[in-house]
Amino acid sequence: MTKQRVFISYSREDRYFVDQLSKDLRLGGVVVWQDTNEISTTIRELLASSRQIAEEWENRKRLSPGVTTPAIERLIARAAQAGATAAKVCGAGGGGCLFCYGPPERRGDIAEALAAGGATILDFTFEQHGLLRG
Repeated sequence: MTKQRVFISYSREDRYFVDQLSKDLRLGGVVVWQDTNEISTTIRELLASSRQIAEEWENRKRLSPGVTTPAIERLIARAAQAGATAAKVCGAGGGGCLFCYGPPERRGDIAEALAAGGATILDFTFEQHGLLRG
């Protein structure tokens, strides 16, 4: 049986409650990632293995075949040919947002392949500290 995994993102005001919840979940055998001290390591670990991203996408397509289109599959194929090791759609649907992952040194090749296929490239970064009140 696959271990359950939980990612918890929360307001800093709820830290005591979330720490207790995390402790209880871990005692129950659940792998817990929190967005405080663990986020940088967690993101690096997750992205170091694109297997999880690719597995999620394959499961999503199997459970809901309408989540993809021939155009999306063509873009994913282009990205893969350029070095992407995983891809999946994201967002609320209907907007055509595709997330592709690959080795950092192949980023330019992947972006060029996607752009040549008609995609608009959106740069992003991972937020390391969460939402902070000013």
